[in-house]
Amino acid sequence: MSLSELVKFLTLLLHKEKIGLNFDQQQCWHTALYNIKKLPEMPGKPASLEGIFFDWNGPYPVCKELDDYLWGMGCTGCVEWSTLNMHEYELVKGVAAIWDEEYRRLTEDEKHFLGAALRCVQLEFIEMAV
Repeated sequence: MSLSELVKFLTLLLHKEKIGLNFDQQQCWHTALYNIKKLPEMPGKPASLEGIFFDWNGPYPVCKELDDYLWGMGCTGCVEWSTLNMHEYELVKGVAAIWDEEYRRLTEDEKHFLGAALRCVQLEFIEMAV
């Protein structure tokens, strides 16, 4: 699983959990990805995480590839502004259906890892909200 697939499936899972997608809070996403990379080895953990580089020249770790992918999701129409909160985005329904179909084809190990990764993202979003 590549970084883009990881972020795609995490976005889908956040959408399914009805957790607002806040792409304005870049720190949450970058810190969550850093914590996901540090998760202990487990079946389903993508080997591609090892090659991810974080820049520590600021107050939190930044991954350029993650920045590019999050920006791309908005530019390609995968996400749109929420009508309830302009700082939150929603996954476009047609995109959600396609991504959900792809998610169903993942192995149980990959789904288990994504569950652990989702908890990392949820914790960052909760901490930022407080």
